[in-house]
Amino acid sequence: MPRNKLAQQYYESKEVGVSEKDFREGPILFYTDGLGPCIGVCIAWKTWAGIAHLDSLDEHDELPKFIVEAKDRLPPNVVPQIHPIVCGGDPEDFGEHIAESRKVALETLEKAGFAKPNLHWNAPGETTSLVAYLDHGIVCVESDRPGRDEEYPISMVESD
Repeated sequence: MPRNKLAQQYYESKEVGVSEKDFREGPILFYTDGLGPCIGVCIAWKTWAGIAHLDSLDEHDELPKFIVEAKDRLPPNVVPQIHPIVCGGDPEDFGEHIAESRKVALETLEKAGFAKPNLHWNAPGETTSLVAYLDHGIVCVESDRPGRDEEYPISMVESD
């Protein structure tokens, strides 16, 4: 569960589980947690977000499907101005596999036409949560390590 004080201001929340993806809009606390070696991706615009909790990035990966669904919900002109937030990918136990998964995630997002992602790769042994505070216009990466939390603004670019 998110730790940020902002979480207390939300009456409704939705957690995205392992190997799941979901999309939400409006004043909701939207998150996935337990990102160790798994990779989390958040694509957010205004008060809308999609989150994917990916346990493996291989040829059967859900990331391309997630991106297609996200782009179907977004005005085409805003996609190049959205900086996805990507986190997780703890290399401690599966270093070579995680390095490849990190590379695949970034290449896939780049090919999809998004702006350069905001990255928070986990340190060895670190676990993170990816939290979209949609009413506040921010996405946070919350770490189990002191001083490693990150906060990113949600794109507010206007559609055509």
